[in-house]
Amino acid sequence: MGIALVAVCLIALGFSVYIIRALIHLEKKGWVITYAILIGIPFLFCLIPDESGLAVNVLLFISLALFYFYCWILRYSITEWLSNLGDEKAFDLQQKQEKHFDGVWDRLR
Repeated sequence: MGIALVAVCLIALGFSVYIIRALIHLEKKGWVITYAILIGIPFLFCLIPDESGLAVNVLLFISLALFYFYCWILRYSITEWLSNLGDEKAFDLQQKQEKHFDGVWDRLR
């Protein structure tokens, strides 16, 4: 497995924790179930031992492609969710997110 593939997988894994946590907080259970099906099932097949390692790399690549496709679709859905909220609620949500990210960046320093 290449170093770049491992790095991209680790980044996706770290971001997955945040995505699932946010979706649970927003009570978007359908999105969490879709995540588990799209990304979880192909990733579980990666755990099956393969002598050549080619199948694992292909399945890992498919999992990553599905993850980024899921993020792309989620991006447009979040825009719709925010437009359905009132302007005041959207502003409050944006402020909470900025406060959360400021705390994350401070902890990383």
